[in-house]
Amino acid sequence: MAKPVVHFEIAVKDEVKAAEFYRTMFEWEIDPFPEMKAFGIKSAGEKAIGGDISRNDSTFPSHCAIYVQVEDIPAYLAKAESLGGKPIFGPMDLGSGYGFIGMFQDPEGILIGLYQKVATV
Repeated sequence: MAKPVVHFEIAVKDEVKAAEFYRTMFEWEIDPFPEMKAFGIKSAGEKAIGGDISRNDSTFPSHCAIYVQVEDIPAYLAKAESLGGKPIFGPMDLGSGYGFIGMFQDPEGILIGLYQKVATV
């Protein structure tokens, strides 16, 4: 079965400036999460996915990435590597029952995130 895109992130050097840009650009509802140096994005419509704007940790250049829901992050990181990709991290526990995330680069260097629900770990 095909895996759904469930989240996106915009990682930038100045999350406050970026939040204002995207709020104005697309009329998104954007809520601050100061303790995480991030903002949550509620894009429009019932079928729209949510996302976040966060401060880039300088590991990678500023970027926009999607997160795909899978049932086994380590297995998908291994699969990415077998197909010429590069595992970056994961699984990382998001805490508070939110699940786990991981990330890899595809063969062209594009960052792709993985998300796994708590109940399946």
